[in-house]
Amino acid sequence: MKSGNFLGQIIALFILPAVFVGLGYVGGLVVMWIYGSTVSDGFNVLFGTDRFTPHTIPTITAALGLMGSFVKQAFISPTPDKKAEKQGVASDVYKNT
Repeated sequence: MKSGNFLGQIIALFILPAVFVGLGYVGGLVVMWIYGSTVSDGFNVLFGTDRFTPHTIPTITAALGLMGSFVKQAFISPTPDKKAEKQGVASDVYKNT
C-alpha cells in the first residue's frame, strides 16, 4: 500500500468532516449575528415549540454541515449521467438541455 494513498484516506476520513463542521459553525455564527432572532422564531413556529434560540443556530448548522459532508457529489450534480443517457434511461429534465 502506498503511503500517499493511506494518508489521503486518513485525511478524508477524519479531517474533512471536522472542516465541514467548522465551516458550518462559522456560517451559523454569521447567520446568528445577522438574522438570529428571525431564524429562531421561524424554527419555533415551524416546529411548534419554544426550544430554539439564536444561540442554537451555529450548532444546528454545524450538524447540517457534517451531514452534508457525507452526501456524494454525484447525487446533487446538475449534469446528466452519460452512461444512463446512452442506455436511454436519462431523466426527462435533462433531455431539453
